[in-house]
Amino acid sequence: MHLNRNHWLAALVILGLLIAGCMSTPGPSKDNNSPELTKKANVYESLSMFDGYLERSPHDWYINGSFCEGGSCRQQLLANNGDIIVVTLTQYPSISDAKNSFNSMKKGLAQYSVSDEKIADSGYVWHKGNQGESGFLSGQNIGVVDYLLAKGDATGNESTNLAIVLSQIVVSSL
Repeated sequence: MHLNRNHWLAALVILGLLIAGCMSTPGPSKDNNSPELTKKANVYESLSMFDGYLERSPHDWYINGSFCEGGSCRQQLLANNGDIIVVTLTQYPSISDAKNSFNSMKKGLAQYSVSDEKIADSGYVWHKGNQGESGFLSGQNIGVVDYLLAKGDATGNESTNLAIVLSQIVVSSL
């Protein structure tokens, strides 16, 4: 597979935006009562199950990179057709913390036309050009699927369908 310079540039921009968003969004606090290792294992396990789902899809996805720390995991996946997905899953110490972070995250997307979407407890979707993003809140968990199409314009369905699958995996693993 060969990605042209524009695809790499777009992927780097998306990754930068995601990293910047996570840096401005507080993660789990140190003062919770549940073991941090359990939280990491649940988030990591959920993403591993999501990877298994993608492996069975027709696009031949593979993991290009992944990073887990402090109850949050992020993965970048590439497809044989040049599409790129960046998936982030974070578990917060309380439902209240997760709701506050989710609402703050949605406010940070004000420059896009964000629409509410029925994903888990609460969800959203936006798309512009070849990029679509869907996020969801499920209890103490926030998941975000950012989808970049190699060719054509995104409808938002690409990221929403995958966010629904990820949210179902998260709910079933709790």
